[in-house]
Amino acid sequence: MKDKKLGVIIKQEEFILHFVPMIFHWNQTITVLTNGISVNKEIKQRLNEKKSL
Repeated sequence: MKDKKLGVIIKQEEFILHFVPMIFHWNQTITVLTNGISVNKEIKQRLNEKKSL
């Protein structure tokens, strides 16, 4: 998945901080698709800050 577009569909907010770090080594540009759920500001900030968790 290196240098390819990568997106993940997350159905529950709490999985974002668990799942995204597990696949971060595949590709450091990951699009998180929330299927309409709201994501709190803390999680958004952590995803945007360092690009890793």
